[in-house]
Amino acid sequence: MEEHNDTPYWLLNTDVTPIYREHSECLSDLNYVKKNNVVRRKGSAVIGIGYEVSTVGLNLRRENKGVAWNPPLSMLRVGSADNSVQFGARQVKGILESNLFKANKKLIVNSLDSAYFSVKYIGELEDSLIEPGSQKKELVEKTPLDNLVSVIRVPSNRVVYKQVAQDAPCNQVEGKRGAKIKYGEKFKLNESKTHWVVDLEDTFEWQSAGKKTYQVQVECWEDMVIRGQVQDKTYNKPFRLVKIQLINPQTGVVIFQRPMWLAVFGKRRKELSLQDIHQSYTNRFDIEHFFSFGKKKLLLNSYQSCEVNHVDNWLLLVQLAYWMLYTGRS
Repeated sequence: MEEHNDTPYWLLNTDVTPIYREHSECLSDLNYVKKNNVVRRKGSAVIGIGYEVSTVGLNLRRENKGVAWNPPLSMLRVGSADNSVQFGARQVKGILESNLFKANKKLIVNSLDSAYFSVKYIGELEDSLIEPGSQKKELVEKTPLDNLVSVIRVPSNRVVYKQVAQDAPCNQVEGKRGAKIKYGEKFKLNESKTHWVVDLEDTFEWQSAGKKTYQVQVECWEDMVIRGQVQDKTYNKPFRLVKIQLINPQTGVVIFQRPMWLAVFGKRRKELSLQDIHQSYTNRFDIEHFFSFGKKKLLLNSYQSCEVNHVDNWLLLVQLAYWMLYTGRS
């Protein structure tokens, strides 16, 4: 892939979108999918029948002077028996291990919404998260996943913990029996009294798409972990916890009551500045513009067929059409 010397990293974004096939009874592998832009009935979620499409996009806003071009690197139908989060993680792995990024040495930042802040996503990308020395058998051979950094939205009601290293003083008590301590102090995102002193902070100005200028206050806590499962251990997969608040520069008042929380995973996660982290997630919404454009203009949601392989082929045609538009944009 061609290098862009003016940007410190490649920016990807990953998400799923539903395509509806309620009246296609002959189609195989149909599934219940979320129904967007309808009035929600009290006490029940609105769902439709169709497919989930997992997409990994290449965000090229910075390379195009702020224009939200987001061409897809991969669009695949999620099977009814698959978990969309795990499917997306495997999809990202496949892209990074392909010839497209084979010779790449730059950071690859993937921004994702809160659905991907889960043990399932972290478990699938284990090779990109476990740092040398954090397990008995060190990973000697480098892989393309070493360059991957995931910036994930964290729900504001989650609980995370401070990582406790195996060589920490509390794990070196002579004569102590039992398993070593792996999880430290509890950090409740929605309870400020459980928050300890930040490891890093920054404040800078940012202009929104509506040309409004805000002051952005960013705080960061290093080496946090979430509790995993027996088969999916997470105590050896630390991340940076980032808190972002927008402030009115004239009044100094915080604009939104709830801050935005982000988790930054990856071996090279500390190479990103706090401003880079904020910009990476801010540009994540460009994939939503791509979904909207694809459904309105490229017939992503309108193509009808009774063969599921025809649907898969149509996803490829939509990708090619968008790339042709991008190539001819000037």
